Amino acid sequence: MKPNEIIFAICVTGFAVVFAGMSLWSTGQILEMRTTVERGHPGAAGQPRDVNAERILDLIRQQRLSDHEAEYYGGVGEEARPPCNDPANSGA
Repeated sequence: MKPNEIIFAICVTGFAVVFAGMSLWSTGQILEMRTTVERGHPGAAGQPRDVNAERILDLIRQQRLSDHEAEYYGGVGEEARPPCNDPANSGA
């Protein structure tokens, strides 16, 4: 073999080893993340709260709380968007 062919073969082998190593490392990270999700990570969805269901039902009966789901959603500073099934916003 010529020296250029040897250098080329070494480079290709090196890249293949690096690629295989990174693939295995990435697979390990994905599997680790999957097992964390299956076990449930404490605090992943925030801190759990105690909810007084009777108090909430009382507030609904007193009409101080609504008993239906919100019609408009939006974050702080966002303009509220009407629901998609609103015929006035169908664009037709």
